[in-house]
Amino acid sequence: ASNDPPPHIDETKLKIPTYWIHPPQPLSTSRGLHRFLWDMHCAPVAGIDPEFPMSAIAHKTAPEPTGPWAAPGNYSVVLTVNGKSTTQPLTLKIDPRIKATEAELMEQFTLSKQLYDIRPQLEKIGDEFDAVNKQLGKAKEQVGNNAALAQQLDSFGKELAKFAPANPRPFAPLTFDLLAKLQDLFSQLQEVDAAPRPAVKAAVADVLRDAPAVTDYWQKLKHDQLAAINQQLQASGVPQIQITAPQ
Repeated sequence: ASNDPPPHIDETKLKIPTYWIHPPQPLSTSRGLHRFLWDMHCAPVAGIDPEFPMSAIAHKTAPEPTGPWAAPGNYSVVLTVNGKSTTQPLTLKIDPRIKATEAELMEQFTLSKQLYDIRPQLEKIGDEFDAVNKQLGKAKEQVGNNAALAQQLDSFGKELAKFAPANPRPFAPLTFDLLAKLQDLFSQLQEVDAAPRPAVKAAVADVLRDAPAVTDYWQKLKHDQLAAINQQLQASGVPQIQITAPQ
């Protein structure tokens, strides 16, 4: 839409110079003919910082897509201006060089879309997980000789570790494993125009199966164990662990 806000870019997290980034191209509302380029992806996942590839072109580097490629088929283009809509048909065709069938590409899209639909909730948990884990380390340093509270923090750390990979790299920070799996599977599905491999389909099914239980367990951990620990921290004069990292 013409009033879409530009994507928020946190320069402190960028791995490339800011001048590499393609500036936003807002949809003009002035009278006359205008061109809009649809890159054939679903809308980006809301609420996450865009990431940019290292294979960059100055002033023209687009962010990595977080929405899946649209599947071949018949679409409608709807232009709405001042409450009045005009519709035109649009047919999205398979590149003739692609050997995959329309059914195979639709299967690829369906799996990608399933991951895309649950990613926002896992991204939110991932942000909270990172913030809590970072503050937990600081809390351990501040409890001093309070052995009971230190043991309680250690127990909570073991609960956090259940959300991390089963065999993490030594001394590596904890990461939210289910989100990492989702991101990796989405990339595998989207990087090639081909039927999804059986191993990928099985892995997607595992992520979709585990997501509700992981979400429920995280909510329980926040509202029960973290709340109890924060009461103890407050009583000991130690800053509480916040769900979002302090700015």
